[in-house]
Amino acid sequence: MATSIDNYLDDFTYKYIYSLVTTTNFPWYFHNYLVSPKINEINGEEKHSQKYMFVHGLKSSNPERPLSPFFDAVALPIINKLQIHYQDILRVKINLTTQHEKSLASEFHVDCNKPHQVAIYYLNTNNGFTELEDGTKINSIGNRLVVLNNGEKHRSISSTDKIRIVLNINWHEK
Repeated sequence: MATSIDNYLDDFTYKYIYSLVTTTNFPWYFHNYLVSPKINEINGEEKHSQKYMFVHGLKSSNPERPLSPFFDAVALPIINKLQIHYQDILRVKINLTTQHEKSLASEFHVDCNKPHQVAIYYLNTNNGFTELEDGTKINSIGNRLVVLNNGEKHRSISSTDKIRIVLNINWHEK
């Protein structure tokens, strides 16, 4: 069962992180898929031209140091409050999906194939949401944190009113 916490960070920290990731100088990288480039091939579906997102990788499990100079300012306040040890981090990234005319759903998935925890931190309020496989819907509310248990399948639903920005953290389950 997912745990949801509203107003996760103090207002100043939340607004600072939001301002960093929404400046014109913040680098976003285009991904022409929402979950994995191979999922549509596996399911035998054609790729939907609107199923894309922009991503900024902050940390992966391989490097000894973060992938991005924004890691400390953007991710550390959340990681520290969650009390995650740096060496336990599998991945930290920010996803930005654009506004669409109609809501688009990604595939249900788990973020990796090893025991792990997932935290989704919502950076802005919009009418998109995260849906769990059991039908639970978690609205995208700025400064909300949701922690999913290992193996809890989920998917993103795009918004129709504005962009949707979430920070995703995966770490080793203890």
